[in-house]
Amino acid sequence: MLAGLATVAAGALAPAPRARADLEGPLPLALRTYPIRHLGPRGLVDGLHGQLRYRGGIELQAGADAFGGLSGLVVLDGGARLLAVSDHGYVLAAEILRGLDGAIVDLAEAVLAPLRGPGGTLLWREGLYDAEALTVDGATVYVGIEQEQAVLAYDRAAGIAAPGTRLALPPAVRAVLDRWPGNKGMESLFVAPAPSAFPGALVAIAERARRGAATPTVGVVLTGPDAGATFAVARDDAFEPTDCAVLPGGDLLLLERRYALTSGVAARIRRVPGADLRPDATLDGPVIFEADWTNAIDNMEGLAVHTGPEGETILTMIADDNYSVLQRTLLLEFELA
Repeated sequence: MLAGLATVAAGALAPAPRARADLEGPLPLALRTYPIRHLGPRGLVDGLHGQLRYRGGIELQAGADAFGGLSGLVVLDGGARLLAVSDHGYVLAAEILRGLDGAIVDLAEAVLAPLRGPGGTLLWREGLYDAEALTVDGATVYVGIEQEQAVLAYDRAAGIAAPGTRLALPPAVRAVLDRWPGNKGMESLFVAPAPSAFPGALVAIAERARRGAATPTVGVVLTGPDAGATFAVARDDAFEPTDCAVLPGGDLLLLERRYALTSGVAARIRRVPGADLRPDATLDGPVIFEADWTNAIDNMEGLAVHTGPEGETILTMIADDNYSVLQRTLLLEFELA
């Protein structure tokens, strides 16, 4: 894993070493899954890592060249299904199979399909293949495209493989997005919670909108009456945000990733009060989870939250393998302690 990560620049994962395999339509996948029973030694106290209790996880493999590069993630139907988008503009849909203890043990009915724009055009044919962010708001699925700083909307009932609509973003929003770097831009999409100043609005956060290992990055409100309002997200220790999910009570969870040649890959989650999300604010909060190369992690880029059958709050993370044989596609689940 570290050998593969050593080929990338600090914090910025390099272009995929494997050529893109173009799909014209949905491809059923025969996934191979391998259990990850132990996360690792760091912070391990009775199964706890920070404020999260490790429930279980799996490594995913598939023979299809188009599989991999999974970044954005949502978990639906109370933990029964998932959607994930890939850097090359594909969407993975699958059922989640669980053991008697509720831990994830496998995926079933997995299908990989190309994302399509208006008129059914394949996104990669328009250069819109760097899909990094994913969120669901009621009947609509939103996909964020990093290179173009664009957002595509899909009707959940029609299926995300059906043609989508490119959101027409106001000039004030476009002015912010046009300043974001292509490979460090739109990495997170989420719907602002009720405690915030923008309840119900679609919000995006850049991976690193400004240079510097500790320079805050930028978020922007995309829709609603406050469209164009911006805020900062504090950064330190070279961590960069790769996703944001909302807890049932309205707090935000920021998933962050760091890569350094000397220390390898690391991941952490910060918890931010939802009420702190307001114009010109700087979001920050305590770290509730942190893991490094001594743990069973990789390039963690996607984070989803759902409520379990007993009312427990479940966090699911997915790793982007960058289409490299030296990295892994991981699906890990935790319970908020």
